Amino acid sequence: MLNIGFIFLTFILMSSHVFSAILPAGTEIKVRVEEKVNTQIRPVGYRVRAIVATAIEVDNKTVVKQDAKAQLTITKIQVATRERSAGIELTLTNLTIGNRAINVSSYPVGG
Repeated sequence: MLNIGFIFLTFILMSSHVFSAILPAGTEIKVRVEEKVNTQIRPVGYRVRAIVATAIEVDNKTVVKQDAKAQLTITKIQVATRERSAGIELTLTNLTIGNRAINVSSYPVGG
């Protein structure tokens, strides 16, 4: 689950109309990782495939459908020590709407 501070999405539809949606600060976007992420072989900067777990709505209109493709980027890897467990920090960087990849800005979430 990623909590997004601010996202501005612009969707260009097949009919050539432009649709914009601003997601309020704190909008929760739940995503599921679609691949195994092994931090011993995947470096910071690696792009991880994911999908949107729950549709995102603005003003009762679905702007991102459930199962839309998403991309996360590894922004930090914490190696395990005796004092702390291993961890990974991921940032949502991309959502695919229809056939268009939309860049997004978000805050990293770690686990």
